[in-house]
Amino acid sequence: MKTMSEAQQDEFRQAHGFKRVRPPIHQLKQ
Repeated sequence: MKTMSEAQQDEFRQAHGFKRVRPPIHQLKQ
């Protein structure tokens, strides 16, 4: 369960960074 928490936090951080750096294009592809 520790992995899920860490993975979720990493995804959230990357999602915010990508959204700020570029539009939600990566999210649509994923």
